[in-house]
Amino acid sequence: MFRKFFLKKQYKKVDEIVDDNSFKQNLYQGLLKAFSTLLEDIKDDELYSFGIFTSGEYNYAGITANTYSGLDKVIKEYKGNSSYTNVSVDDLKHELKWSPCDWIYNCEPNNDELDEVDQKLQELDELSNLIIDKHNDFDSALVIVDNKIIQRLNKLFCDCLSKLKTEHSEVSRNIIFGIWLGDQSEEDRVRFISQINSKELADKYITESKLGIETYESRQ
Repeated sequence: MFRKFFLKKQYKKVDEIVDDNSFKQNLYQGLLKAFSTLLEDIKDDELYSFGIFTSGEYNYAGITANTYSGLDKVIKEYKGNSSYTNVSVDDLKHELKWSPCDWIYNCEPNNDELDEVDQKLQELDELSNLIIDKHNDFDSALVIVDNKIIQRLNKLFCDCLSKLKTEHSEVSRNIIFGIWLGDQSEEDRVRFISQINSKELADKYITESKLGIETYESRQ
């Protein structure tokens, strides 16, 4: 009886955070500020990617993005490493273009646009751990956490990125928006990108990402 009451209380707290309109507003405003600042900072450079970087548990969130000159910079750094001396620039371009951990604007320390969102995600992570700890079946608890937290955050993040892309289509039309997880299947990446972007951009990503994966695997 106590466990049931305790879990019900945690579920209510989850609903209060996720359904709070200020949470969604803070997420959208943070994305908008980061996007606008990036466009001002890069000047004549071309931004080709923008989105949210987080974990599979969604216990933090940061801005991730890259430009074509940023990609060239990372390629140059890789070429300076003896392990990549014999790897062509074209191969590195294919491999690194859609590797957010190598992007120059990935979760920068001074990027605080999503600080308030981050705090709420940490609260949700603590609630998630409480639900798992107090539930009498671990697998069932994971399903509940997925349904009550992860899937709802998936939708919330996609909705905010889609809104940003739509409302600023004059500058975002050629930029691929996405949600990037530290440990993420290619299927998940494609699913998020397809939800947020046009079919043309989603197909472009699929083609380029597939080429990058094939190029990397051919060297292994």
